[in-house]
Amino acid sequence: MKVRRLLQAKAREHIPATTVMLVHANPYEEQMLALLDVHLDFQSLESRAETISLSRPITVKLAANLRSIDKYFNEIVSEYADHFSAFTGQPPTRQLNELGHVADFIAKYNPESTFAIAFRKPFRAAVATLQGVIIQRSGYT
Repeated sequence: MKVRRLLQAKAREHIPATTVMLVHANPYEEQMLALLDVHLDFQSLESRAETISLSRPITVKLAANLRSIDKYFNEIVSEYADHFSAFTGQPPTRQLNELGHVADFIAKYNPESTFAIAFRKPFRAAVATLQGVIIQRSGYT
């Protein structure tokens, strides 16, 4: 995901000779605004998924995966709304460990992380479900 990679590359800074990782306000805010757009797109997809005519098991599975993604994004966006005003210094920064949801989002991939469980796996499952529906409806099954 582009937002995740840009946060990793532009918003964080490791302080040499320490274990401290800082998040810079400007690139963080820029990427959070982009994530808000992505979040709104997923919410729209979630609403549309509830109205398309699919078999009940497919609809339930797709809705559950999209809800998981929505909840995950909501936690990150809420953390941004709650903590952005607390960035301090010149340039304004915060320690990454004070932003737990963002820290999880941009951490090196771990299959047991919240990112993997609440976003990556549901995203891949939702894409697979939608691909299956497209193939089925196109008559290529």
